[in-house]
Amino acid sequence: MSKIYGKRCKLLGIIFAVMHFISVFSQSALDRRVDGLVNAMTTQEKINHLINVGFGGTPANTKLNIPGFIMSDGPHGVRFTSDRYGRTATSFPTGIAMAATWDDALAMKVGESMGVEFWAFNRTQQLDPCIDLARDSRGGRTAESGGEDPYLAGQVGKAVSIGIQKFPVIATLKHFMGESKQPNRLNMNVVATERWLMDFSGYNFRTAMQDAGALCVMSAYNKINGDKCSENSLLLKSMLRDRWGFPFYVASDWASIGTAKKALQAGTDVCMGSSMIV
Repeated sequence: MSKIYGKRCKLLGIIFAVMHFISVFSQSALDRRVDGLVNAMTTQEKINHLINVGFGGTPANTKLNIPGFIMSDGPHGVRFTSDRYGRTATSFPTGIAMAATWDDALAMKVGESMGVEFWAFNRTQQLDPCIDLARDSRGGRTAESGGEDPYLAGQVGKAVSIGIQKFPVIATLKHFMGESKQPNRLNMNVVATERWLMDFSGYNFRTAMQDAGALCVMSAYNKINGDKCSENSLLLKSMLRDRWGFPFYVASDWASIGTAKKALQAGTDVCMGSSMIV
C-alpha cells in the first residue's frame, strides 16, 4: 500500500508541476512583462496610476519607465488646454452629424484622421467616441451623441473606435450610461430595468466595445437606480465585465466620483478630476 501511495503522490506531483508549467508559459510575453512591473511597484506607485495629474492624464513612473496616459477631449478632435503654443487642430463633425450620414466607412475615416492628429500632438488617449443616446433633442450634449437609435450609435462608435486605434491612441467609449441632460447631471437618477440597460441604453456600448476592441470606457455623471455610474457594480461589473467580457479599464468622468472606495469596488480603475476621494 505504501508503494502505491508513494507512486500516486509522485504522479500527482508531476501533474501539478505540468499544470504550473502550462500556467506560467501560457502567458504571453506582454502578460509576463506587465505582471513583473506590477510586482515591482510600491503601493503608493500603484495608487498614483489611479488618479489624474493636470487636466487630463495619469502620472508617469520614471523609475520603472511606465508612461502615463495623456488624455484629451474629444468628440470633435484634439482639445487644447494650456499647451497650444500657436498650434491649431482640426474641428471634425459632431457625433450626431456623423450618425446622420449612416455611413460607417466615412465615420471610420474620421476616426483615422482624429487618431493620427492625436498621435501627432502627443496624445495617447482620445476621450471619444461619445455614443450617448439622444433621448431629448434639447439635451446640452445631444450634438456629441450618436443619435437616438442604439444600433446606429453602436455602428458609428465601432467605426470611429477602429479608426482611432489604427494609431497608438486609445479610444474611449462614453458615457456609460443613461446620460441625457446636463442640468443637475451629478445627481440625476435614471430608474431603469436591467432589460432596458442591456438591450437599449447599453446595446450601443456593447457593439463598439466587442466589435471594435475599444480599450477604455468612461462612466457617466448620472446615477442608475440610485448609484452613481462610476460607483455602480451592476454597470461596471455585472454587465460590462461579467456579461460582456470587457477586459480593459474604466475611467470616471471628471469629478463624478463621490467615494473612492465604492468606485474602486464597483470597477472604476482611474479616477479623473475628483477631490471627494475618501
